[in-house]
Amino acid sequence: MQSVDGRGHDDDRVTLTAHDYNFDVSQLKAGTQTVVFKNLGPAQWHFADVNVFPKGTTVPQADAEIPKLLASNGPPPAGVTPPQEVASSQAASTGSGNTFQLTLEPGRTDVVLCFFSDKTGGPPHAIGHKMYKVFTVS
Repeated sequence: MQSVDGRGHDDDRVTLTAHDYNFDVSQLKAGTQTVVFKNLGPAQWHFADVNVFPKGTTVPQADAEIPKLLASNGPPPAGVTPPQEVASSQAASTGSGNTFQLTLEPGRTDVVLCFFSDKTGGPPHAIGHKMYKVFTVS
């Protein structure tokens, strides 16, 4: 869907969907975009925390480093450089969502994580349910 902002530019909208316990990032692309975050649940609240790894980090490297970072419970382990936050959504209950602005660089390795816990408690979804997705855009 596209709309025109007050300056006459197209406002590209893409969807980022959360499920219990996964993300669909297939619509994300390089450049600046308005992300429509949707929580399709069916049971848990979620949010999307989008981060970028340092230049040169490959998807396999990021896939290996994320579990180490999530298990560290403190400073990053030696030799592991954490990704930097790019943008995040607001929390969304099942069936709801919100929008946020996101700029992604082509060829960079990114990750989206959910740090909400289940309604009944427990660790954040990224830790307890491996609710994160490493991806690149072109």
